[in-house]
Amino acid sequence: MKVKLETLSPVKIGTREGQELDRLNSFVVGDKVVKVNIDKVISKNPDKANQIVKFIDDGKANKLFEGEEKYWKFSVPFIDEHTKDLFRRKGEIDPQILQADDTIYFPGSSVKGAIRTSLLTYYYMNNPSAWWFKNNRIEREVEKYFRVGENDPKRDCMKGFQISDSESKKVEDAGIVFPVKTYSKNYDKLEPKHWETLHMAIAPGKKFETEITLYEELLAGMAKRWGEEKKIKGILGGFSEEQIIDKLIEATTMVSLERIERDLNYLQSCENSFQFSLVIDQLEKFREEVMKEDSAVLNLGFGMGRLSSTIQLAAKDDKVKKKLREMYARKGYQKGDLSNPWPKTRRFFLEEEDPSGELGWVKMVIKR
Repeated sequence: MKVKLETLSPVKIGTREGQELDRLNSFVVGDKVVKVNIDKVISKNPDKANQIVKFIDDGKANKLFEGEEKYWKFSVPFIDEHTKDLFRRKGEIDPQILQADDTIYFPGSSVKGAIRTSLLTYYYMNNPSAWWFKNNRIEREVEKYFRVGENDPKRDCMKGFQISDSESKKVEDAGIVFPVKTYSKNYDKLEPKHWETLHMAIAPGKKFETEITLYEELLAGMAKRWGEEKKIKGILGGFSEEQIIDKLIEATTMVSLERIERDLNYLQSCENSFQFSLVIDQLEKFREEVMKEDSAVLNLGFGMGRLSSTIQLAAKDDKVKKKLREMYARKGYQKGDLSNPWPKTRRFFLEEEDPSGELGWVKMVIKR
């Protein structure tokens, strides 16, 4: 079935080696940063290789490559002037994952991972007795509830899903460069924990199409073979396309609402919440978006705090939550103390130097 994805906030998904943007391969032109194919430049001008390398090392790449678009790999706009100045000072941008032809897209595995996290979180929200505290590797333990028969990755019921990579778009049309700052709650105030870092991501308001394939017979066969019909129905809602899509929308809706309420409470409880008014406005708008029919709102990519968020949202029972915190105590938390927020830190993207919103929110509209 066809699925439409629309970014509600910047979405940053990992990267591959060799896709970095820094002052050795990128330079500023107007309101954007341009990445240059250095290998191509040197191969076309072998007699000037040493001169080219020296210009790049001296930070003068723009004098060489401005107007030489035949050597440009791609360009991506800055969100504002402050971000452009930051790049000139820092000289490094953490990039977005791209296709081999330097186009931007949603990897199917990332979308599937976000769906998986929502289904898993929702399952534990409704089944607190399912938590299992065998050892401190909680993420491994909770994963086993997607597996039928034995704790074997080959028996994972998410194998009944296949999500294709989305269509690709030019980076200059769908990308954005922006700063991210991490904040931590210190007593009753939210304060910066780290300096700004620069990131390339899919810009808000961009639309992509992908496709979900459900293997209903495979799921039914797994249930029958290993006697796990009840478990698969509990996680996926059933074996038909209609049942699974209904469950997916129900799970993502409830998990997203829980996350929004948690983050709103976190921000509004701060003495300096007025400094985060744009983030609060963003979350309140997302809450309205979540309630629309036949659409799901997902969190994916960088900045999600996936493990701690999943545990915090899924562990509704205080006894379970206390045990989890004892096992995953971090610096700054007292073991078993439920009064502290968890996760303690939040990442926000900045615009005009102000915290403007959370990362990684995507609306998914499913065409039945």
